[in-house]
Amino acid sequence: MLAAGPTLDGEGNPTGSILILDFDSLAAAETWAAQDPDVKAGLFASVTITAWKIVFPTAG
Repeated sequence: MLAAGPTLDGEGNPTGSILILDFDSLAAAETWAAQDPDVKAGLFASVTITAWKIVFPTAG
């Protein structure tokens, strides 16, 4: 996992979450998401998988 955390509204209340992960393919990401315990438990109204390209190196 590269990064994870909640998304927040203007008052700092959680509205969702973001996970930034590295997979070899879209299919691998979809398989991982389908097996996530929180997804299986129905805790999310929706799950969106989006490609992302790192343009600045990560710290550390």
